[in-house]
Amino acid sequence: MTVDLVLFASLLVAVYVTTSFIHLFAKACMAQYQLRHIPTVGPSGILTSFYGAYKIFFNAHDTIQQGYEKYRGRAFRVPLILKWMIVVSGSKMVEDLRKGTEDQMSFADALADILASQYTIGPHAHIDPWHFEVVRGALTRNLPKYSPAIRDEIAASYSDLIPQKSEWVEVSARHTIAQIVVRTSNRVFVGLPLCRNPEWIKLNENFAVDLMTGAGTVLLFPNVLKPAVARILTKVPSHIKRATELLRPTIEDRMAKLDQYGSDWPDKPNDMVTWLIEKAKVLGKEQSVRDLTLRIITINFAALHSTTSTLTRALFDLASFPHHIQALREEVDSVTGGGDITPASLDKMYKLDSFIKESQRFGSSLSALSMQRKLRKDFTFSDGTTIPAGYTVAVAAVATHHDSALYPEADQFDGFRFSRRREAESSGTGTPTSKHQLISLSADYLLFGNGHFTCPGRFFAVHQVKAMFAYVLQNYDVKLEREGVRPKDIWLETLAIPDPDAKLMFRKRQ
Repeated sequence: MTVDLVLFASLLVAVYVTTSFIHLFAKACMAQYQLRHIPTVGPSGILTSFYGAYKIFFNAHDTIQQGYEKYRGRAFRVPLILKWMIVVSGSKMVEDLRKGTEDQMSFADALADILASQYTIGPHAHIDPWHFEVVRGALTRNLPKYSPAIRDEIAASYSDLIPQKSEWVEVSARHTIAQIVVRTSNRVFVGLPLCRNPEWIKLNENFAVDLMTGAGTVLLFPNVLKPAVARILTKVPSHIKRATELLRPTIEDRMAKLDQYGSDWPDKPNDMVTWLIEKAKVLGKEQSVRDLTLRIITINFAALHSTTSTLTRALFDLASFPHHIQALREEVDSVTGGGDITPASLDKMYKLDSFIKESQRFGSSLSALSMQRKLRKDFTFSDGTTIPAGYTVAVAAVATHHDSALYPEADQFDGFRFSRRREAESSGTGTPTSKHQLISLSADYLLFGNGHFTCPGRFFAVHQVKAMFAYVLQNYDVKLEREGVRPKDIWLETLAIPDPDAKLMFRKRQ
């Protein structure tokens, strides 16, 4: 019997391997036929493209740069693990994507492919991302109201994690910044005291990493096995379970008070938990503690990586190009009068805004690509290029940001590049135009994407990053662990991650 079971199991494995190979080979053959009119950067053969995807896994951005230089303003394709990525560039093609409608293409579908979200966090956030409306609406609209809470949490976070001492203190840059970001974000998302709970902070840090690695594991298996793989071979279910336990008292208390008092009650918390509960009641669905928890940790996931990477890189650049510090401090001190940082004062910090924007332009941003859209229908660009439904299209973001035709001396860091542009285009009003500020959208600057699917939380993220960066200028001196050696990003396919092992040195402002 034992021998028979082993033989049967071996047969199942052999069938699985064979059918998986046949499926991948058939899919590759179909792609080769459907995309034959799109030029390829890297190996283009049915089998060699798999090798090409493996070969460029740690430097896909270089391959995309080569494609940009060779096919600027046109579409080209790059082999990635398990799929072809269609990459476009130039203002006309960006405009075509910007105008794309929900029935033609979807950012949520593209993200679901990356995160295997149907199997990892469940299909609801992908099929009906109604939390986007809450982020875009309530989170942005209430920014002035919760700014004091953010300011308080920034000060408390820095005090706890980077003590102000006269001698230099070494900290793990990305890990420390991530904890500060989780705390300040969750002061608005879940409120006190949970935002300072060490377990909640660590859970959100780990969830972001484990969701990405778990998705990578799930995507290697055929659809029939993916649900089981997500449950057994990833840490995502345990994170969701624990997050639900931690959030349960808060959510149940809010729901009880909402039932008792209606839409208003004494000291009603003005935060994401409340907004999501109210939205779920209006929609008449997803009102369980677990459903609401999934929305909260999904929002946390979106906020953590982008904000942490942006602030970490900005601090690396502040330490790498210290000749900007005096002018930045003078601006912060002048605008605030040495007092609190407010939304109104941040709006007047043109040089600080420019420095952070240049840091993202000069560096790796968040990814080599932006505006990723999975096509729901065949889509034809204005130059006549048609991409079949089912494929993902994206814009070459980093290559665009380093285009010398768009940015003179593009390979040089110029922290006040954009503040000078704002001043030059002020039309004699004396007030710099808002056109070139960090939050602005254009075909030449793609940090937040563009069009209907633009990042819904960008106003909150920009406020948060600028406030945390200004706080450092007010209170700390910063330098690199090794003078003159700026930590390099780590690339995983098209995703850029600040070196997780890099250190920064802080001391009390002298």
